[in-house]
Amino acid sequence: MSQPLKDLLHTSDLSASDIEVLLGTASKFADKPLSAKKSLARKTVAIYMTKSSTRTRLASETAVAHLGGTPIFLRGDDLQIGRGETISDTAKIISGFCTALIVRTFAQSDVDELGKYATIPVINALTDDDHPTQLLADWLTIRENFGKDIKNVSLFILEMAIMLQMLG
Repeated sequence: MSQPLKDLLHTSDLSASDIEVLLGTASKFADKPLSAKKSLARKTVAIYMTKSSTRTRLASETAVAHLGGTPIFLRGDDLQIGRGETISDTAKIISGFCTALIVRTFAQSDVDELGKYATIPVINALTDDDHPTQLLADWLTIRENFGKDIKNVSLFILEMAIMLQMLG
């Protein structure tokens, strides 16, 4: 049995069992969005974005609120990263105040470093290199439309990903 994930930094970090747990949980929340409204009661989740996104911001803040938590939205210029404070210092400070950190930024290395030094879960909501939350959302949509046995669909997706990688 694999170790439970602390962070969601890279799509490649996800095992088949991680994906099953995440998709199963997401499906339950989609059916009953307020079913776990005390899960994050009296807790805060930092949402740090240097790349703007209407959907990601709204989805993240709404999800935290539906779980009973308080989202704290932070733009790049709200923090002192690069202006006298290191990423590792920032990770430690946020860990002292928040229960989790959602990050949407440019450099994957920034997300990796936040994950390394944070004592709380760090979730990659997009970098220039990876977008694990989007992959999971897409996978859930595919499952909802094609069912759980999606071997042929997964092969198609893999082929498309390879083609897109070659084009990019």
